[in-house]
Amino acid sequence: MGRLETGGAPDCSGSAFPLGGCLVTDGGPDGWGATLWLLGVQETLRGAGKWRQADIASGKTKQQAWREGWSVILAVLAFASHMKGRAILHYSDCSCVVKALRDGSTSSDVLQEQAFELWQLTSRFGILLLSGWVSGDRVIDLGADGLSRSGGNDWGGNGLDPSAWKLVCNKEESVGKKLTIDLFASASNAKCPRFHSFHHTQGAERADAFDRLSWAHSKCPCGQTHSEFVYIFPPKDLLLPMWIRLQTDRAAGIAIVPMSPGAPWWTIMTSALQSDIQTFPGTSLTLPEGCAKINANNRMTYLEFAIVEFDFGKSLYPHKNSPTCTPVCYQAMTQRLPSAVMSASASAIAARRDLWRLLSSPSVFARNQKTQDDLNLEKSVASQEW
Repeated sequence: MGRLETGGAPDCSGSAFPLGGCLVTDGGPDGWGATLWLLGVQETLRGAGKWRQADIASGKTKQQAWREGWSVILAVLAFASHMKGRAILHYSDCSCVVKALRDGSTSSDVLQEQAFELWQLTSRFGILLLSGWVSGDRVIDLGADGLSRSGGNDWGGNGLDPSAWKLVCNKEESVGKKLTIDLFASASNAKCPRFHSFHHTQGAERADAFDRLSWAHSKCPCGQTHSEFVYIFPPKDLLLPMWIRLQTDRAAGIAIVPMSPGAPWWTIMTSALQSDIQTFPGTSLTLPEGCAKINANNRMTYLEFAIVEFDFGKSLYPHKNSPTCTPVCYQAMTQRLPSAVMSASASAIAARRDLWRLLSSPSVFARNQKTQDDLNLEKSVASQEW
């Protein structure tokens, strides 16, 4: 019933049972990791997360069987929308967990409870999960082991301490709007119920913010289209593509950025400023767990950071494709189930990523900036009365 090739991704094409994909899970000392292959989708989906402090304090995470079983549950939660209505072949290197998930357990109350929880979860989403054992080396080869360790760390997930976050809340209150989504976050530091994460993880709306159709608006569960008011604290290497995307989408929100007036993205940002920039020291940052080396030699805490309110939608030349948005309702801020990655959208996602990477290269950005400056000059001249 399905097989694994000796290298690369699992092969489901020869299965007697029509499988939708393969899920590989692993529970490490600090967190869980999982990889998911879906038929017709070239990209491997990666999921990861850290154990809850309550589970660490209770001693549960010291038990390998608990970690391995709970990693399956968390992986199903993270990938639920992608696996919904499909038969998924699941692999783990923990034989007692595999047996318990198939048949239940008479010798372990912990595994029995996890089995019941998983059965209820898969029934709710209409997922047929078929668990089987593979060696630990195979779990390493398929990527889940690394994601349950340092490979699953959120290397870009910087946060704010209470004093800095209070400044953001004050800015939000002065604007009179509510932040609707956190575009660069993790389950542990998300500032909004709706958030995007580096890896697929429980609670995240999507794993990669750049895969969103728009940063300016979204279809709400109420059926209407609402404008987003985004919160953004990106990794430093994404600052330029982030501001290009915000400008392209005519988005609005609040961003946390390093004070870098000479950076190529600074002029894009200042063109959409809606209020004075507020600053705070880098000592008010919180670093993601297990990622202390990103602050080597205090290279983050020595910096000064800015709180920026921006709105690219307030333009003299509105985007012709902008939809008509209704006033935001309470559901605009509530957690949503992520949308599934369908095979038809895989090429579109890859094309968008290539486009943002191209637009962010210095030479292309310089040409685009020159073109934009020339266009603004022509518009300015054309608007004069002669």
